[in-house]
Amino acid sequence: MGNFKGHALPGSFFLLFGLWWSVKYPLKYVCRKNKNACYLGSRAGFQRLEFIEGIVKAVFALIGMIAEQFVPDGPHLKLYNYEEKHWDHLMNWQHATMYLFYGISGLVDIVAHGTNALPVALDRMMLSLAVFIEGFLLLPHTWASHAGFSCSSVTFSGYLWSSLLHISGSLLPRQHCP
Repeated sequence: MGNFKGHALPGSFFLLFGLWWSVKYPLKYVCRKNKNACYLGSRAGFQRLEFIEGIVKAVFALIGMIAEQFVPDGPHLKLYNYEEKHWDHLMNWQHATMYLFYGISGLVDIVAHGTNALPVALDRMMLSLAVFIEGFLLLPHTWASHAGFSCSSVTFSGYLWSSLLHISGSLLPRQHCP
């Protein structure tokens, strides 16, 4: 959905996760400094939080993928229009791909924090990959000035793309730090 509704849904997901992380990480820091200050100070408590966060991330991604595909003017799981011989609703497919990688990141969170099958650092690597994929899916927005987009829209997309590239680059080295 290349309209407000199509961008409000992922924006609200990112806003909720950003607010959650702005509470979780300071809480984690305080609880590690003063272990008697909170119940979540134990390793198991934060592991449960990471597990729940993975479930929420995967559910949000599934809701986003379904919403992108099955809106009234959406592609309804058709990528190519054979009658008119062109790709169909590419913006919806870009958003669905972005949701897919965040969903995979959520599934990796669930498996890494719910079992011992995967190393815990893999969750940060998958989140880094999801942010990186989002950045490259956003890259065509910066080149869309010839398609009638305003200069401020193209500039904002460029700033967002640059910040996503930097975020994914900063998350990747942290996969080795617990």
